[in-house]
Amino acid sequence: MGQLGKPFLLSSQGSDRATAYGFSNKCVTIAGKTHVVWTDAPAQTRGRTFDHATRQWGPTISIGDGADNHNHPSLTVDAAQRLHLTFGPHGPWGIYPDRWPCGTFKHCTATEPNSLDAIGRNAVVVGYNATYGYLLHTYSGMDCLVYRGGEKPHPLMFQRQRPGKAWESARPLMAQDIDPGYTHLGPIITSDHQGTLYVSGHFYSEQRGYSLGVALLKSVDDGKTWADLSGATVDTPILYESRFAVPHPPAEDDPRNWGLVCDSRGRPWILTGKQKGNDRYLPLSHWTGKAWETVDLSRFLPADRVPTDGSMTIDTADRIHVVIAASTAASSHTWRDPSTEVFYLASTDEGRQFACQQISTTDSAAPSWLPAISRPGPFHPVHSPTILFTHGPFSEEKVDSEVWAVSVE
Repeated sequence: MGQLGKPFLLSSQGSDRATAYGFSNKCVTIAGKTHVVWTDAPAQTRGRTFDHATRQWGPTISIGDGADNHNHPSLTVDAAQRLHLTFGPHGPWGIYPDRWPCGTFKHCTATEPNSLDAIGRNAVVVGYNATYGYLLHTYSGMDCLVYRGGEKPHPLMFQRQRPGKAWESARPLMAQDIDPGYTHLGPIITSDHQGTLYVSGHFYSEQRGYSLGVALLKSVDDGKTWADLSGATVDTPILYESRFAVPHPPAEDDPRNWGLVCDSRGRPWILTGKQKGNDRYLPLSHWTGKAWETVDLSRFLPADRVPTDGSMTIDTADRIHVVIAASTAASSHTWRDPSTEVFYLASTDEGRQFACQQISTTDSAAPSWLPAISRPGPFHPVHSPTILFTHGPFSEEKVDSEVWAVSVE
């Protein structure tokens, strides 16, 4: 198990959702520097850089303003070590017409390698009724973006930008056959070492009151066509079906998409959680090439804790790192319960056993929550991840939450 560094306070001016949402990537490490991004209150995208040679964090950098506390920055890196970033809106409904081009992200590319300086000065807009984005730069030099967008009921959208070209039109990948209404998808995109793209998402509908489950698609041609895990090409957008499903909690427990990453053998691993129910089921699954194999991580958490949110990654040595926000068993089990603390789980044996330790300081008055962890990309592999989390109350108003970083060394 990796040794945890001393927690570092990145900001005391964080939004109540400063490090939300953990299904996107907010930390990258390249050439001796770790760059992190988060949201200060009410919707200001901030960044800082840790220099591994000096063991010091640099100053806070202001990158740009989002629409609200769901600003949700997502970070990746290209072959020239330039950082790429998206951040932006919560609602595609024009609720902040004075502050934001409705339903679009700001997409930024750094002008200098391995630096956050001036990254927000050349932003362009991208997205179609868009929010909750995950950005990945691929081996072929494209930026690929998945998000909730399109027309209601909003599907999981995929959009790409080829090198030197404009962003292509958005395409829906996963949809629900329901009346127009609120949906949530938790979209994630990742790549294996051969360049195969994987996209996962869950199928939540407010009308239904829960998610049907979590599904996974793959593409071997940079998102031109999509297939199930057997390689059979599919017409998109797909509806939820068993052939696309990954192991997850029962539908009535509202299963969610918490993490997706590939190991050195190209096998996708996925962490699924739940928003309802009193049991502790927390499946981590990987695809063997023929079937899913699953381990229940809840048995490695303290016995009095129920997981409510999480994120995961795999490093270059195939060690698995998971961060979980978990409330006490006597609590309401909601994702923002004041009893919530953050736990770090690590495995060196392909998930058979995990060591667990709490990384937040216990505070029954306000949660430590919204954990995020470094996710790999083709040009930013994870050697030792960085963990982010928020400490502070849930509030739709301006707040001054704490934003913490913990390195795995």
